[in-house]
Amino acid sequence: MSWTKLNKNITPHSLMALDAHTCRDYGVKLAHNFPFHKVKFTCQALAILAQLNDYDQDMVVNDIEQICAHPNAKNSLKHSRNPLRRLWRTKYPFRNYHYLLEYTYQDNKINIKDIFFDEQLQGKKHTFSAERTMLYEVTRKTSATYDKAKDEESIRELQGAWTNTPQATTQVNTAHAAVNGMQNDVVKAAWLMGTHLDTAYQSDGIKAYTLFHNPTDNMALDAAECVFDKRLGRKSHNAQHLAAVLAQNNQRR
Repeated sequence: MSWTKLNKNITPHSLMALDAHTCRDYGVKLAHNFPFHKVKFTCQALAILAQLNDYDQDMVVNDIEQICAHPNAKNSLKHSRNPLRRLWRTKYPFRNYHYLLEYTYQDNKINIKDIFFDEQLQGKKHTFSAERTMLYEVTRKTSATYDKAKDEESIRELQGAWTNTPQATTQVNTAHAAVNGMQNDVVKAAWLMGTHLDTAYQSDGIKAYTLFHNPTDNMALDAAECVFDKRLGRKSHNAQHLAAVLAQNNQRR
């Protein structure tokens, strides 16, 4: 964590009150109707919130607003034996995405102490549907590229051209990015999308790219997601996540 924006006398556990203007100084987007008068953040919590992409940040902020409305909810008490330490588990509808908010409730104020994302959700899972929709930075391991039809041995070389343990990230920090299609687990998606990028941008000599991994649930549910996203109206959470990442990346340019 970097505390360069903060006074040296302030520690990561120092509490800070924000308003609609000062929150921007810390890279946090809070709406004007956010309950600023009820909430304080530790510097640690602010640093975590600031490094998230806009989609994850919005999800966390929505739950903070829920905490303000229901600070003593049973959902916040059952995860901790310490009555002064509350843990709020997100109510996001899918099991492959969750985080915890640690907070205290004192003098009718909510103090957000820390934000925890479950790192066990990162990477390949035995059950593909347990993989999380998220960003990975994929790096090249060998120079193998697709230039013509390949035999089995050459395909295995392509599969080994990209790391099979990509690094989770919250932002697009590479010049190239890709979104995998249906029926791809994260390992297959990593080398397959790297191969697609190599073919599309042959002169770029790509050494790393960012993968937006949309995990597969099975053919039927993947197809249902596609139909859902092609309809007018509300889009799937995966589509909303991707749209937020693209919009944020465009703003950073």
